[in-house]
Amino acid sequence: MSEYEIPAPDGVDYVAVYEACAKQWGLSVPMLRVLEAVCLRPGCTQKEVGERLRFSKQRVNALVQALAQRQMLTRAPSESDGRRKLLRLTEQGTQAASALLAEKQAHEGLSPTEVAHTHVLEDGTVITHTHGGEHGHGHTHSHAHTKAVLDRLSRSIGHLEKVRRMVEAGEDCSRVLVQLSAVKAAINSTGKLILKDHISHCVVDAIEHGDRKTLDALNEAIDQFIK
Repeated sequence: MSEYEIPAPDGVDYVAVYEACAKQWGLSVPMLRVLEAVCLRPGCTQKEVGERLRFSKQRVNALVQALAQRQMLTRAPSESDGRRKLLRLTEQGTQAASALLAEKQAHEGLSPTEVAHTHVLEDGTVITHTHGGEHGHGHTHSHAHTKAVLDRLSRSIGHLEKVRRMVEAGEDCSRVLVQLSAVKAAINSTGKLILKDHISHCVVDAIEHGDRKTLDALNEAIDQFIK
């Protein structure tokens, strides 16, 4: 896929939007597309960006290096696997990606309240969401502790894989149950972290805008989680 073969809804041409925004920030269109991909999925890897954009490994690496030199994104080792380099936007990179997202949605004819906007938390995490729209308040955002949640899930998956090997090896059932209880506790801990962030951001936001649907969905999720 070339830099001008940009996925878009039927009847919408994003090319001019990308070119104008790229020119505004002194970037190439492919560089801007990388920023957008990382903004939509903070903590992703270069490989994941390449797969999302259908760029070659060499091309993504060159684009990431150029953006890092411009201090628009950073690469840092994963806490769970130091060999994996995770990408995160800097404040400047976030501003460029957010401007693009807003222009894309405005190009689709959305009202200002429907246009996505982005917040940067103290830890550098990006939260992008929308307000309003003809269906009332609605929003989606990346988890405020995405990195912590993913790291915990990775550890839980690794622990569960160990339990599977124990069962295959015919180890004592009591030992298997002890290990399963540890996995269960880790998953519950991760769920509590997600719930805490959801209450801190989504629910507070929903209360401010009278979004009863989000509150009802939270109650249903809590009921399922504590069963």
